[in-house]
Amino acid sequence: MDFKISYKERNIAMISFIFFLLIWPSISDLAYGLFYKIGLEFEKFYLDFSLWILLIIAFGKHIIKNTLVKQYIYYFTFTLIAIVSWTVTDFYTFDFSKLAILIAYIMPTYLLGSMKGDYKFIEDKLYKISLLALALNLIYLYYYMSTGRTLDSDNMNLAYNILPLTCIIFNRAIDSPILKNYILAALSVLALIGLGTRGPILCLGTFILLKFIKKQGFNKFVIKLIILSTVLFTLLSSDIFKYKMYEYRNNIVSMGLSARIIDMAIDSNLRSDNGRNIIEYTLEQEVTEENLFVGHGIFSDREFTRGLIDYENYSVYGDEGTYAHNLLLELKVDYGVIWGYIIFIYLIYVFFRTFLSLESDKCYIFLLFLTCGFIKLFVSGSYLESNLFFLLLGYSHYFLAKKSKEKNISNI
Repeated sequence: MDFKISYKERNIAMISFIFFLLIWPSISDLAYGLFYKIGLEFEKFYLDFSLWILLIIAFGKHIIKNTLVKQYIYYFTFTLIAIVSWTVTDFYTFDFSKLAILIAYIMPTYLLGSMKGDYKFIEDKLYKISLLALALNLIYLYYYMSTGRTLDSDNMNLAYNILPLTCIIFNRAIDSPILKNYILAALSVLALIGLGTRGPILCLGTFILLKFIKKQGFNKFVIKLIILSTVLFTLLSSDIFKYKMYEYRNNIVSMGLSARIIDMAIDSNLRSDNGRNIIEYTLEQEVTEENLFVGHGIFSDREFTRGLIDYENYSVYGDEGTYAHNLLLELKVDYGVIWGYIIFIYLIYVFFRTFLSLESDKCYIFLLFLTCGFIKLFVSGSYLESNLFFLLLGYSHYFLAKKSKEKNISNI
């Protein structure tokens, strides 16, 4: 089947899918709220899934044109593994809709890894869209707090939703170091801090770290990192900084935002487990010598944490349970200790090879996927619910396959 795809259409397709996966989550609540205001009430998932289907209809030929046979083999293998793992699970209380969503909505993004486009053009468009999306979110926050409500604790979903926007804005500041870009980057990270969740800040820091390493080379980066660390340590230890920190804390509290991160930093409590320890302890008890080669099946971490009570953090995980909050642990619970480690090491290998092989100017999209689809899974989220995880894997497989093919041709 031969599809002719124009250069312009390729760019539109790539921007559309990246917008849907990276930026749409940050504004979907606003869209859903508008529908709710005019009397249309439905599950938010249906809105997202409808957009997904429209994108597939509009740009499906783009995927078919570029996807390699090897990728289709990988995709159907993943699907088979998911079905078998779900079938042989130790539990019989699973809602079949979880498996259906995984196969029909989450895993197919793997095939989007073959998308092509003009990276410079796409970066520019994503940057402008991200600024608009961040502004809309800040307007939403202002409206939210103007009704008398406050963000007394963390607002995790919103923080993770604006994480990609912040990464995109920081990427522009690093590539084009002018005052305007620095100011916008600083404002975006202040908004992230104001939402009171540590995970997105850690992910953003990882994105910036890898971006600098790729852009400047490892040796130059290490030297600059030592100098910057010395300066930062001096500043953070000063009384003036601590005073400014208290001042900033009081300002964001007066605005109705969360001071959770700042309070934890002041109290030297940024490493507190926030309920994760009891989840990890509970799941580790289920990974025994009997589970070296056979796990409990996908989604089983939700079953093991069903009804779990964390007295220290005043948390109760109800009938739905919760995910492992740790990718490696989730893999071990799902597939067994040995297979869990094998899959994890393979993922590290694939992503590390891709990072080293990509050119600096083309590494930006990969780093976005890596930050939001892999790094994030060590602090929050589940690979079974992450479109970006499968997109990242598909992107890496496609790139490495094309790289290998080019190398073989050059050796002929």
